Amino acid sequence: SSKLTDDSKMELYRFAKSLNHKSWDGRYQIVVTGFADKTGNEEYNYNLRKRRASSVTAYLRSLGVDVQIVDQTASHDHQGDNLLDRRVELSVRVL
Repeated sequence: SSKLTDDSKMELYRFAKSLNHKSWDGRYQIVVTGFADKTGNEEYNYNLRKRRASSVTAYLRSLGVDVQIVDQTASHDHQGDNLLDRRVELSVRVL
């Protein structure tokens, strides 16, 4: 599912709060990467990965994170564990 849980929203709120107190000056970018397990066909999984990344991105933006610093992607990388593959990762990229 691409729906955010209450726990996820709390973690994202903490993350956004820490970001909003920093001066990014165009030197950094937040990368939001959606993942899906191997269940289902590739087209469905690709769209699910995108929806997951989009949900997190939209929520971060609703919390005031600068839309210019967010990049969202979908990954084909699998951990081999269905639960681990059903996730979104956030990382900071130095530009």
